[in-house]
Amino acid sequence: MTLGQRVKQLRESIPMSQSDLAKAINVAPSYIGHIESDRRRPSRDIIKQLAGVLGTSVQDLLAAAGYLPPPRKPGEYAPEELPDFSIYVSRKFHGNKKLQKALISAYEAIRSIEEEQEEKRRRRRGETEE
Repeated sequence: MTLGQRVKQLRESIPMSQSDLAKAINVAPSYIGHIESDRRRPSRDIIKQLAGVLGTSVQDLLAAAGYLPPPRKPGEYAPEELPDFSIYVSRKFHGNKKLQKALISAYEAIRSIEEEQEEKRRRRRGETEE
């Protein structure tokens, strides 16, 4: 699935027209059509706005497009996929694999909660701006 296909799938599931989505993120309706047909690649800012309006995460859109691996649950990440934190944990708790895994799982859970809270804040801001 491409990014454009995922955007279209989410938009139609709401349901929302291309014009309504365009108004919500302050772009021309034709631009949404170009994104959905994969003729245009949106900027990071537009991807963030699309995710907020469509009720998904940036990670979901990028994973659907193949830019990121699919989202996983806490504990499913290999330490090398969390370089900064995993390096710290592996150095600080060298030899204690069980503790390393527990700390990385906790870190992932916190990141997941933070992302959910940020998405809720964006939705609230979007609702109050209308």
